[in-house]
Amino acid sequence: MSPHYLVIGSGPSGTAAAAALLDAGAQVTLVDIGADLTTEAQARVDTLARQAEWPAADRAWIQRGLKADTGGVPLKTLFGEDFMYARHDVAGSPRDFGHWPSRSLGGLSRVWGATLKRFGPRQLGGWPVSAEELTPHYAAAENLLGPHGAILSAQGKGLLQQWSAHGDELAGLGATVAPASLAVSPDCKLCGMCLYGCPYGYIFSSADLVRRFQSHERFTYLGGLTAQRLVSRPDGADVTVARTDGTQETLHADRIFVAAGMLGTAQLMLKSFFGSGDSLTFQDGQYFLLPFLAPAPKAEALQTLSQLFLELDGEAPIHVQFYGRNDLYARALAAPFGPLAPLIRPLADLAGRRIVMAQGYLPSHLSGSASLRLDGQGRLAISPHRSGETQVALRAVWQRLGRMGRLAGLRPLTFLARQAEIGRGYHSGGTLPMSRQPSRTQTDLLGRVPGAGRVHVVDASVWPDIPSGPVTLTAMANAHRIAAQAARLEGGE
Repeated sequence: MSPHYLVIGSGPSGTAAAAALLDAGAQVTLVDIGADLTTEAQARVDTLARQAEWPAADRAWIQRGLKADTGGVPLKTLFGEDFMYARHDVAGSPRDFGHWPSRSLGGLSRVWGATLKRFGPRQLGGWPVSAEELTPHYAAAENLLGPHGAILSAQGKGLLQQWSAHGDELAGLGATVAPASLAVSPDCKLCGMCLYGCPYGYIFSSADLVRRFQSHERFTYLGGLTAQRLVSRPDGADVTVARTDGTQETLHADRIFVAAGMLGTAQLMLKSFFGSGDSLTFQDGQYFLLPFLAPAPKAEALQTLSQLFLELDGEAPIHVQFYGRNDLYARALAAPFGPLAPLIRPLADLAGRRIVMAQGYLPSHLSGSASLRLDGQGRLAISPHRSGETQVALRAVWQRLGRMGRLAGLRPLTFLARQAEIGRGYHSGGTLPMSRQPSRTQTDLLGRVPGAGRVHVVDASVWPDIPSGPVTLTAMANAHRIAAQAARLEGGE
């Protein structure tokens, strides 16, 4: 009889683990809360997906809900809905903290995670698992994602050509540039709505993998369930789950793989294996934005996700993504004028078309962190901590980016540069870091805390640190590695 494994969470890590377990011949049950678009919103999306073009009212509906202004970093929504963020799971509203747990089908991949990058030896130098060991699992993750690449606009191609023409100067600044790698179908219709939601479903979301797995005879999806507590036994593991009506049930499996997101996993593990006085450290990769003024581009059909990847060499490599023309910038410029915004909008449109945005991330050792513990109601109490090194690092990065931008005819608007709250970029984790000799709040190389040999944490909670750059592909690769290796374990722990 094939083993039965249970996966908690339907985000990229959970679905990658499920894929590895299915490939190993196991029975797999995926437990998930599974929040989704409202019925009305989904019906309208389905209607839009059958149309080649949309009138202004439909485009305005797609764009609703995503607030843009010049005062900070907007929180991404999907067709104006924010069901993917579970704010009520967090105690209070911690200041300077912008990361929320997710209860949605597909986790935060519903709004984040389209950019792809493999981390190499430089980025993973402090990990107990090497880049070489992850190589076959990167390939497995990329196979799950399907075809991916970049669809460059004329503006993107022009920037790439200009930087390539200044290759020696760029190298002297310790930088390289290349087309972005995106988990987007080559059938993209270039509708320009990427940052609001793709009605055609061409941007990767692990919700699509869940739907694909549901046709597999050894896969079962159980939605509407919230994991409450885990128990690891010598011969298996249990999870107590709560339904939406408040009733509870205990599910049994040979092993349980936890991929509930950075805050969801921390909350579940604190409830299950730690004491009331214990806390975990949330590591973050500081998210920042630096706009540039560019020559006005020609009007064209666009994909508005990242166009180019720029890598800054140094003691710790830093990854930056360049975004081209997008109407979100015009909305941000007009927003401060309130009721007068419709009058200002034509001028804002002209200025917005000339904005190129650099979006980047610092590695965790240069970024803030947060302490996570449980309050009296079992919710997460979060205490953010800024690092004194962050501002120094950001100023140095912005200065380098300004010099690089000028090589391509871009003028840096440093006075508009922004750093996000801790966690807002969702490049976070490291609450239960992997170690070859794990302490009480660390995990072994298979994501197990001491004394819980049948429960494996597989998401980025087990990363020893957070490198600079897109995290989705590595999250999937490491989850696939843990699940594939755990499935080969025989007898005991």
